[in-house]
Amino acid sequence: MDWPHLNLLWETAFGMRYGLFTSAPLLLLALYVPAWVQGRIRIVGNRELWCILIFSLVFFLFCAANQYTRMQFNTGVRHIVPVSPFLFLLAAGVLLRMPTMLAAFVAILSTYWSWCLAMYRDVEQGLGVLEAIIRITLEGFRLPWLTTLEGLGYLPGGASAIPLLTLLGIIVWTLWYVGVPAVTDPRPSGAGNHDRV
Repeated sequence: MDWPHLNLLWETAFGMRYGLFTSAPLLLLALYVPAWVQGRIRIVGNRELWCILIFSLVFFLFCAANQYTRMQFNTGVRHIVPVSPFLFLLAAGVLLRMPTMLAAFVAILSTYWSWCLAMYRDVEQGLGVLEAIIRITLEGFRLPWLTTLEGLGYLPGGASAIPLLTLLGIIVWTLWYVGVPAVTDPRPSGAGNHDRV
């Protein structure tokens, strides 16, 4: 532990390898300062707002003082993750006040960004987090467990998940649409009326 370092503070927030806002760009909406002062944009009260801001600031300062943070390049963002749900409360207020089409675009882009990071987490080299976006966009999706099995030599290089996903899709479709035939009532149509007293 040391005094907070500005470079570690920057890396924790915007670093290309493990920054919170580069790993979850949707949370950038929480930095829209006018939303902090305009009550109509927020979905939290004043006390909650101050609690979120102080809590987040303390966590960022802790990560900037903790020299172990420098080793996050191989594991991604993790020490600062506890502030994510709180910052999302601020971001959600801004998202709710956006025009519907713009909010939908931001949501789709954020989902795609997170999806790419979940599939490709080797961001130690190259362009960091952007490496995942570029690789998945240009090379197609990949499954981390499949990549691990390739690296261990259990599967040939370049194995595709498409056959497995196609097979699973067929199984789900078969269960969903074919399924078990509906059971019909074996009694004649008027038989049920005799049971009444």
